[in-house]
Amino acid sequence: MLDVRRVYAELLSEGHSKESASIVVFLEGVNQIILQLEEIRKNSRQHVSDRRQQMTSEPKQAQQTAGDFGWALNRLWDGAHMQRRGWNGKGMWIALQRPGVATKMTLPYMYMSTVEGDLVPWVASQTDQLAMDWQEAEWPPADTAA
Repeated sequence: MLDVRRVYAELLSEGHSKESASIVVFLEGVNQIILQLEEIRKNSRQHVSDRRQQMTSEPKQAQQTAGDFGWALNRLWDGAHMQRRGWNGKGMWIALQRPGVATKMTLPYMYMSTVEGDLVPWVASQTDQLAMDWQEAEWPPADTAA
């Protein structure tokens, strides 16, 4: 940790003006803050990396039949189609689309199958994000299964 008074006194004793000593102390403080922020960022990246590794190495909860949005999102990444019990439309579900050679998209996105069977981009509402009634959708849907 930077001892501001000591550094300032040393600079004055070396013949620096009060103004230049103040600037040097200020810049040293800024440098210390930058170093601390870099350490925080490094630790944060490591935490995210550790959590991602933990999530991918934990056994999947195949027996779970309903859950929160976080659970549903993880199941989407696993390739599942998800729906809410609270949705009124029969046969509605969401899925995750990953970019591929046949698409112009460059990032994954979620889409929904509407009651009519149309596929449209989908963004979760707050209600959807806070709901605890997420479940896997029957796939393929019973009315389209051959």
